[in-house]
Amino acid sequence: MAKQKERKRPYRGRNWWPRVVLPKIWELLATYKKYGFRPTLRQVFYQLVSMGILKNTRSDYNQLSDKTTRWREDGIELIFRRQRLGIEIDEDIIFHALPPNCFADRVRYKLGGDYGYDSPEDYIFSKISSINGEDYTRRIWENQPQKVVVCLEKDALAEFVKSITTRYRVPLVITRGYSSFTTLWEDIILEEFDSSKRFVILILSDLDPSGEDIVRDIEDRTQHYVGISWLAKAGEEAKAIRIKKVALTEEQVKEYNLLRNPLASKKRDSRSKRYRKEHGEAAYELDALDPLELRRLIEKAIVNEILDKEAFFRALEREKEERRRAKQLAEKMEQYISSEFKWR
Repeated sequence: MAKQKERKRPYRGRNWWPRVVLPKIWELLATYKKYGFRPTLRQVFYQLVSMGILKNTRSDYNQLSDKTTRWREDGIELIFRRQRLGIEIDEDIIFHALPPNCFADRVRYKLGGDYGYDSPEDYIFSKISSINGEDYTRRIWENQPQKVVVCLEKDALAEFVKSITTRYRVPLVITRGYSSFTTLWEDIILEEFDSSKRFVILILSDLDPSGEDIVRDIEDRTQHYVGISWLAKAGEEAKAIRIKKVALTEEQVKEYNLLRNPLASKKRDSRSKRYRKEHGEAAYELDALDPLELRRLIEKAIVNEILDKEAFFRALEREKEERRRAKQLAEKMEQYISSEFKWR
């Protein structure tokens, strides 16, 4: 790969962080919010790096972490409390604070708690009230000649990619690097593979030694497991599964002019030697790709695998009508229970 020219970064004056970086973060948050996704701080960092605003260094990441922590602390007063009190938020706030809950933390989490109901009747009525028909779906791929699964290397992007795969009823498997035996065998082969159909696995991973080798690993192991388990017809296991990397590719790096990461940081990776021969001395993060472009790439890849598009989208339209009917039935049931037992 040809060596990229270093982008000229803005001069970091006295007010550079609040006047340059903070408004860009607001823009990124608005983009992610459009798709119902809350990014991690690292994802925002990679986006700022790809824009040439920050350097891909530990120092810049730590500074961003410190700044965004203070901006979110300020946001508790300037945004959260003002919203609760009904006080209008001035547009100039984008130079002073961030919403306290603007970033997701998918590494640390809470388990359990004191949750419950006021009575058995309250429990039953709450469950009935939650049936609104919105989660009603049909089996859209049932009459398609092939099945599709998406494998994602990075769990930080899981919610964003899920918003796309859910729309098309495609299973999303989070591998977190190389997939475990359990994930490949149970989640992909046993639960999704169908010997009567062609089987397609779409892969999303970094463009680096491991990210490229993950494609080979999934292809070799899934075909092997299908073959030795007799799930495919004799002699046909090699063509039963088709693997395609959707992103990140070398062509996309060039098209979107993504900033490079030094491959030196991945020296210990045993796959580096082969990678260097094919791609040179740089690695690229999937997170650095603009979310709008990543969404477009994933949607295009999935739609290309829908062979009978007329039947597929006709089924989706039928689902909308059936969802309305399900909602009506749920409302009637709630009214009946409420009037019959006088719980509410």
